Amino acid sequence: MLEVKRKKIGLALGSGGARGLAHIGVIRVLEKHGIPMDFIAGSSIGAVVGGFYAATRDINWVEKVLTGNDRRQLFELFWDLAVFKGGLLKGDKGVKYFRDKLTEQTGKDEVLFKDLLLPFSAVATNLESGEAVVLRSGNLLGALRASYSIPFLFQPVLSEKKLLADGGLSQPVPVNVARSMGADIVIGVNLDAHFPKQNIEKVHMTSLAPPLLNIVRHNLASKDLQLADIKIEPKITNSSLLGIKHFLDAKEFISKGEEAMESEITNLKKLI
Repeated sequence: MLEVKRKKIGLALGSGGARGLAHIGVIRVLEKHGIPMDFIAGSSIGAVVGGFYAATRDINWVEKVLTGNDRRQLFELFWDLAVFKGGLLKGDKGVKYFRDKLTEQTGKDEVLFKDLLLPFSAVATNLESGEAVVLRSGNLLGALRASYSIPFLFQPVLSEKKLLADGGLSQPVPVNVARSMGADIVIGVNLDAHFPKQNIEKVHMTSLAPPLLNIVRHNLASKDLQLADIKIEPKITNSSLLGIKHFLDAKEFISKGEEAMESEITNLKKLI
């Protein structure tokens, strides 16, 4: 009897700051329905959720790490001012927090890509060429730090003579990366479909950066998503890209991710 090969499924987790907590809901629904995840590619917050899940296969742990802090703890974890060499924050405190949590969970002082339980790729952007850079070897946290280096907020990362910043600047929904890893079916999760409209009466120089980034990401993400077989767009409108405080709205964002994935689960099962 001929053995029928199962189609390989890839997950492309998009960028979008705190909105990325919706990825937790997406993964939780896939687990609930017994949908296998063979490959994960992520940009920015999508890389963080995807990388942590690939390292542990424990979405409850991922949720706890990203949401188990109050406002004061969030401030202490990420507020390490830089002398603005490309960003307001150094990002060292956040990396230490993530390293400690990963060590506690995995028993490893340093988690490498080769240690991951699922094939995973993180996407960053080369600031000199503007091209997407796919990171899939070496130190996991180093790759994540590069991928979530939001412009103006975090300092970019120098890696192999490349200055790397947020993956959302080049591939906000890395569908092509998941496909290149070997996925037959790609689920693309776009967090930039809905962004707050700017009040033109309140526009001034210091407020322009976030909405301008949102516009660029919205258009890039829409193009990326067209390449996906299953398109997921959680309906989140009340979060800015640079708003770290929005990580306190975890339950709402996770719920939106669950709703969006549930709405497409029948279509996904038909494809499989």
